[in-house]
Amino acid sequence: MAGITSMARSGENAERCRRLGAVVFLFSGTALHDGAREYLRDAWRYHPDSGWRACAPMPAATVAAPTPAALGKDGRLLVFGGDSGADAAQASTLRERHPGFPDTIYAYNSEQDDWALSGHIPTQKLADAPQKPNGSLWAPVTTPLVNWNGMLVLPGGEVRPGTRTPRVRTAE
Repeated sequence: MAGITSMARSGENAERCRRLGAVVFLFSGTALHDGAREYLRDAWRYHPDSGWRACAPMPAATVAAPTPAALGKDGRLLVFGGDSGADAAQASTLRERHPGFPDTIYAYNSEQDDWALSGHIPTQKLADAPQKPNGSLWAPVTTPLVNWNGMLVLPGGEVRPGTRTPRVRTAE
């Protein structure tokens, strides 16, 4: 558990560890079964003294959500967007008409072991979004979530399968 100890010594991560009690959380993911993806809603908590234990399942899958989850001012962990799998089976036929990924923000209360919808990532998909995706605002996946100068920053990311954006999104 040297990684947890060293993580606890660095600025923002020290505060996370203090507030969460040196616990590591793992939310959502996918499993492959004979080449087919299963989108998972499970959630897990790891503590060096007690090992892994299941948490309340997420309201929806959030595969490839921006990471790490943000620590809200109220101590809840915030998971931004992610791929729910709703359009996965049609992704190759939708291509440029893919609607993008969910804009939901889910909040996990580790003391109550429950989830709530906390809000939505602001999005604006213009009429020309299929041809000019970078002119619209989307909920990105496969990107880091960074706390910088008191703001949450989402630098770039994938906004629909195979389409990355150069936009940097911020929130306070």
